[in-house]
Formats: sequence, structure tokens, C-alpha cells
Amino acid sequence: MKQPFIIRWDAALDALRSAGWALLIAGAVLGFLADSADSDAMHTWAKGAIMAGAGLWSAWALLKPSQAVPPSQQQQM
Repeated sequence: MKQPFIIRWDAALDALRSAGWALLIAGAVLGFLADSADSDAMHTWAKGAIMAGAGLWSAWALLKPSQAVPPSQQQQM
């Protein structure tokens, strides 16, 4: 019998956040390089990287566990 595929959510969320940061930083670097090279194509890639990074960051923020439940109630669940 096949074993079920188990997702380790902590690791998945950390990877999502790291990928978001990497894309945001890459977009910023591409933006600076595009300014110095005066390249419209590089500006387009920079904007795309920044938008993708922001999207991943938003997904991470929506998927991360909420801290709104007090610890005393978490133990009862």
C-alpha cells in the first residue's frame, strides 16, 4: 500500500517565505542594474520579480498559523 504524501507545513512555509524574499531582493537588484544600463526589458523583469515576491509573501502571510488563540485555549484543542 502506498504511503500518504505528508507535507511538513513549517518547512513549506519557511520555503515560501525564503522564495518571496529571494524574489524581492532579485527584483531590487535588477531594478538598480536596469537603471544603470537604461534597459526597459530589465525594468520589466525587475517589476515581475518584485510582484512575484510580493505574491509569495502574501501567500505566506495568509497560510501561516494565527497567533490570536491564547496558549491556555490552544492546550484544550
